[in-house]
Amino acid sequence: MQAGKTASNETDRLAASLQNEEDVVLQKQKENKAKKSSKSLINYQAIQAILKTELQAEADKDVQIAVCQQLELLEAILEFKLLNKKEKLNDKLQKPQEIALVPVQNQNQSKSYAEALQSGI
Repeated sequence: MQAGKTASNETDRLAASLQNEEDVVLQKQKENKAKKSSKSLINYQAIQAILKTELQAEADKDVQIAVCQQLELLEAILEFKLLNKKEKLNDKLQKPQEIALVPVQNQNQSKSYAEALQSGI
């Protein structure tokens, strides 16, 4: 009877040890995924800032349209990655882009082109 109890205790100890190891591995995977996601978000924000700066500085209307389309697509990608909402991304990928032009005069204007788009002008 003692040998059976000892074997059962040993089995329980090994199972607990394996569970702890599995928990550690899963925790490391979660941390790595969070780090990767954080770096990815920073990269998207940097690209977004570059595109907004380019949009403000660009005088050519065709280039403004192209940059604005890139910004909108980037925002749809971010929405999908952060909120898991794929509808906006699908719409952007399937429909031709129509963008109203807002003239960009200089860097000292009160609202940038991107801000004007975001505010609904």
